[in-house]
Amino acid sequence: MKRANSVLFSLLIIVSSLAGCIGGEEVDTSEYEDQIAELEEMLEAQNQTIAQREATIDGLEDGLSDATQMIQNHAEGIAILEAYRDSLLVKLENSNNTSSELIVQLEIANASIASMQSQIDSLESLRDSLSTMLNSSDSTIDELEGLLNTANASILQWQQTAEDNRVNLSGADLSGADLSGADLTNADLTNADLTNADLTNADLVGANLSGADLTSADLVGANLSGADLTSADLIYADLNNAYLTNTNLTNAYLTNANLRSADLVGANLRSADLYYADLANADLSNADLRSVWLTNAYLSDANLTNANLSGAILSGADLRGAILNGADLSDASLRYAELSGADLSRIVWSNTICPDVTNSDDNGNTCENNL
Repeated sequence: MKRANSVLFSLLIIVSSLAGCIGGEEVDTSEYEDQIAELEEMLEAQNQTIAQREATIDGLEDGLSDATQMIQNHAEGIAILEAYRDSLLVKLENSNNTSSELIVQLEIANASIASMQSQIDSLESLRDSLSTMLNSSDSTIDELEGLLNTANASILQWQQTAEDNRVNLSGADLSGADLSGADLTNADLTNADLTNADLTNADLVGANLSGADLTSADLVGANLSGADLTSADLIYADLNNAYLTNTNLTNAYLTNANLRSADLVGANLRSADLYYADLANADLSNADLRSVWLTNAYLSDANLTNANLSGAILSGADLRGAILNGADLSDASLRYAELSGADLSRIVWSNTICPDVTNSDDNGNTCENNL
């Protein structure tokens, strides 16, 4: 109980300190996420404690039930022995002379009754102890549940505070702005104007940039992991060595964009426009490139392991030395593409237009001999 109270006291301190964080001043939301994670770990521990308490209560209730049944059985046994003893007394009273045999039987009956009564006393004491423990467990669970409710309320407050302090730059005009190295984690930049903005090494993890205009923006070394760039305009943007793991670039415009050595592992580029884009040495393993436009794109030495390129247009693309191991090229067009030195192992060929403009279906379900 003392431990539960001390944890509750600690939570009250956290909630009190939270009150000062809800003002207009911007707060680093990563700290809230750490607090939320710690509180969630505490909730898990308290849930486990409650489960253990409930198991203990089940055991106590079973023990209490068994003790009550034993008391009842002993009471019934005493009633039988008392009836037997009474019958012996009647026999003694009706007898003309004292029977030593009846006296012995009477003493045995009395001894049995005394023994059973002693056991009943012990069982009743045990029952009382079990009841006390059960009441104590119920009280402890009430305290734990109260603690959980307080912790849940604290988590909601932290989450709301983190949300309230998230940078909101939706629709903002930031054209030409110097945002190099800026922390824009989870920022709302939907439809923002970032043309020619300097975002080198900026932290844009989880940011919402859907519909944003990043034409000619400098994003060298920027971290856009998990960001939403749906339908964003990145024409001529410089994303050299940028981090775009699991980034959503669906329907994004990346014509002539520089993505050399960019990390696009698991990125979603479905239906994106990458005409003449430079993706040399980029890592596109496990990326979703369905129906993407890569006409005349530069993909030399790029890693496209297990990438989904079904329906992709790669006409005139430079794929020399690229790794296409396990890539899906069904319904894709490789018309006039350059694939010398490329790793073409385990590729899925189906209705694929080969570099020599023949169909893979007519070439033994492969384009390896029609480059």
